[in-house]
Amino acid sequence: MDDTPSRTPTALPTLRSEARDAGFSMSSEDRTGSLLAALAAARPAGRILELDPAVQAVARKQLGADPRVAFVTGDGGAWPEGHDASVERLLAELDEREDFRCVRMAWASGLLMAVRTT
Repeated sequence: MDDTPSRTPTALPTLRSEARDAGFSMSSEDRTGSLLAALAAARPAGRILELDPAVQAVARKQLGADPRVAFVTGDGGAWPEGHDASVERLLAELDEREDFRCVRMAWASGLLMAVRTT
């Protein structure tokens, strides 16, 4: 089975180029992007979190006119000291919760997908 995505957004080459020009070198590979696109399409009122301000700026430039998209920006600052321990606590808590189904995707730059089940 060939799992290479057969459709990609027409804006993808521009998004990748602008993200690279902004210094972001960790864009999702095609399969991850395809999964995220399918998830976003399945949940029209869903929320997607992007922490990198440079990536947000590129997305805002390319997708800002789309009425389906709303951007909320806050200052996350630098990763605080002890961040790794906080991440481990969050992952452990999510694993124990009955109202979330989580999938860790280390093959996708450390992507975590969490879906509320109730």
